[in-house]
Amino acid sequence: MNAPQMPPAWERISETGPLTAFFGTIIDVVRAPILFFEALPPSGPVASVVGFWMLTTLPPMFISGISAYAFLNEMLEILVTSPEPLYFTIPWWVFVIVAPLLQFASLLADLCAVHVLLKLMGHARGGWGGTFRAGGYASAPAIFGYIPYVGALVGGMWMGILQFIALKRIHQVPVWILLLAYLLPVVVILILAVATVVIVVSLIAPDLLGLPVLS
Repeated sequence: MNAPQMPPAWERISETGPLTAFFGTIIDVVRAPILFFEALPPSGPVASVVGFWMLTTLPPMFISGISAYAFLNEMLEILVTSPEPLYFTIPWWVFVIVAPLLQFASLLADLCAVHVLLKLMGHARGGWGGTFRAGGYASAPAIFGYIPYVGALVGGMWMGILQFIALKRIHQVPVWILLLAYLLPVVVILILAVATVVIVVSLIAPDLLGLPVLS
């Protein structure tokens, strides 16, 4: 039996205050995800949900970018044998700002691809708003990205599982249809990646593929 629908704490921010609404929603999602998404109305404010998504995912990504930049500089200092220390030539803002924003954009793009496939298969009952609400609130485990080394991996895997649960509930879609919507983009990307590698190798080193070398 479905739980009665009720907007999450984040959508009642005027009642509880921003901090209570933010962390209360994270706790509700992480503690009882099935109950949370059963009670989540398919329709509602999308902009605030995307804001919640950005608050949970971007700060850990920024911190990871800082750590990656510092780590690479340290490795270069160790590996370079010249008297002058060589610092990483890619600007810091690429790691700290651009890379996290691109990662977030890729999350949105992946979700859009899944929605388009569900739409084509006639199983996007919750509409675009429902899809973004599912992806936004499923991002709650991204908060574990603050934990060094394993936090991003655990949070990312947990996000994927919760997003699957959320989309299944909001769109009332069979499991096999949803799996197909997730896997098709991956297969297409793999095919394109392999084709790109083959084309590049054929142009740069055709002999590796047994092709005649053009003089």
